[in-house]
Amino acid sequence: MIRNSSGVQAVERALAILRLFTPQCPELDLAEVAKRVGLPKSTCHRLIRTLAHAGFVIEGDGYGRYRLGLAAAQLGDAATALLRPNEAVRAQMRDLNARFEETIGLTRLHGGKVLVLDRVESPLPFRMDYGIGALLPVHSTASGKVLLAVSEDRDELLRTLRLEAFTPHTITDRARLRAELARVRRDGYAVDRQESYLGLVCLAVPVQDQVSGVVAALGISGPAARLGPKRFPQLAAALARSAGRIAPHLAGTPATVAARRRLKIG
Repeated sequence: MIRNSSGVQAVERALAILRLFTPQCPELDLAEVAKRVGLPKSTCHRLIRTLAHAGFVIEGDGYGRYRLGLAAAQLGDAATALLRPNEAVRAQMRDLNARFEETIGLTRLHGGKVLVLDRVESPLPFRMDYGIGALLPVHSTASGKVLLAVSEDRDELLRTLRLEAFTPHTITDRARLRAELARVRRDGYAVDRQESYLGLVCLAVPVQDQVSGVVAALGISGPAARLGPKRFPQLAAALARSAGRIAPHLAGTPATVAARRRLKIG
């Protein structure tokens, strides 16, 4: 429930609605919006009409459904240009991509979600394509689990996370998630075993600078048929080596200053 009696209440409510649209939920109807933000349908309808008039929301494919509009995309493009790391970081990601021919991603925590800083897409068929700047769930993604496992705010985040089930494999029990995070800290890497999308497997390791601590997560994703458990140790080791080379280039960037303050090995 959103409660705020200040003059910026409408703005905060409108922003809360915009944040509902994610790669997992690209379209929502009025009832879904109202339920998720905890506001009456009439209030949400007025806010959506205002957002639509400004181009931030447009009608979706189904009747009474909505999705993000061009104005939101334009803001996203501007923000994306600031998020992307430098060429030295991208070179390491391209090397991993060329070696394994799978999608390589760089992420960090942002407002209880996983923020995609950069990606190098797989040249092979069957991959999950979402853009830089996308916000992904923490509990069901390998990068999210790595970042959550090493966060000094881990306990607080665990209490407030909404453990939504995206597939039958998604961890929705907090005790089980805590055990999974302990395993991540022990092994040094996390695995998404088709927990976000059926058929998709991801591995991720922390990007840790000796001085700054953990500033991001580096991950690899691909179909379960190509990324089987026998490959996990090899993939994790390769990711860890590249993460070590990437860390010095990320430690002082604007995109990771906030993450550096919030994250450390726990």
